[in-house]
Amino acid sequence: MKAVFRFAYSILIVVPVACWAQVAAPAAPAVGAPPLRVQLAHGVAEPTIDTNGFKVDPAVRDELVASFKQQVAKGGVPLADDGVPTKLVFLDYKARSVEGRLILGGLDGRDHMSVAVFVGETRFVISHSGYSSMKTIDTLAERVGAEAGTRVLKLAGKSTPQ
Repeated sequence: MKAVFRFAYSILIVVPVACWAQVAAPAAPAVGAPPLRVQLAHGVAEPTIDTNGFKVDPAVRDELVASFKQQVAKGGVPLADDGVPTKLVFLDYKARSVEGRLILGGLDGRDHMSVAVFVGETRFVISHSGYSSMKTIDTLAERVGAEAGTRVLKLAGKSTPQ
């Protein structure tokens, strides 16, 4: 019985540490470049998307970009062609079929999306999952895009809209 507790305890320690170790620290800005906050005051570019080999529905990509743009616009960061480059890279993606979601609900697994967001030289990761039959991959795309926009607002020193 002690062995089971030791194993469970080691898993509780190792898994969070392993996950923490995978998050990269933000890269230092280029020498002579103004701080990211100053750059973002002049605007952020529309995000480009790298599906990283995943078959992502165009509607999901569009929802991701639209919710990002809506969130940064609400917070007062302008969208500009010459703004800070922004890139969304899919790290993980799984979409359930409509039939499986409606018939099996949570028993069909989950919809999942994990995206690395690059704003200039800063990087952060956003992940969301949905098990219910009501939450679709489009809902997750909306949530991930809005959260990416919120984090850009924080980088810009702006208050986040509710």
